[in-house]
Amino acid sequence: MKYITTIICFSVLALFMSCGNSTSGSSSDDSRELIPEPDKDLRLKAEMNVRLNEIEKYVMDTKNIASSSMGMEVIDMGEDALWTLIDFFNDTTELKMYSSCQRRMITKGELAIILADRIKGMPYALLTNIQNCTMELCDNNDNGIEYYLWAIKEMEVGEFRKRYIEWLVDSKS
Repeated sequence: MKYITTIICFSVLALFMSCGNSTSGSSSDDSRELIPEPDKDLRLKAEMNVRLNEIEKYVMDTKNIASSSMGMEVIDMGEDALWTLIDFFNDTTELKMYSSCQRRMITKGELAIILADRIKGMPYALLTNIQNCTMELCDNNDNGIEYYLWAIKEMEVGEFRKRYIEWLVDSKS
């Protein structure tokens, strides 16, 4: 059994070494650029998860999300970050971050929704089916979508996510 394992290990090692050799005269670094990154989405999601965790670590009140260094970093990523944030919308992990607007702690999914709204303002009535004629939002809080978190929770986050994706795709065309 040890002999077979050794042969397999050497075969795999030889395969990896031959992949780095190039007969076209270009360096192995150049040929690596041509290989697609199959786990890019997983890597981006893991990196975003770290950022969301950092925001939670240093922000105690949702009012301060956008002014935190990590919050600004996510917002500065622009629309490229939206598709990764969408992956977190359904995350029900409760954070140690208080929303005075909702009078409760928020979830990681709600943090992702707030950041997505800060990157690209959402049409609240379209996505939540709530028409806010008085435009009453949260006091001293620039997170517009935060006022509607109760409605998103009531309608099911999965349904909100579906509507958000449809809107995002339509807004690009």
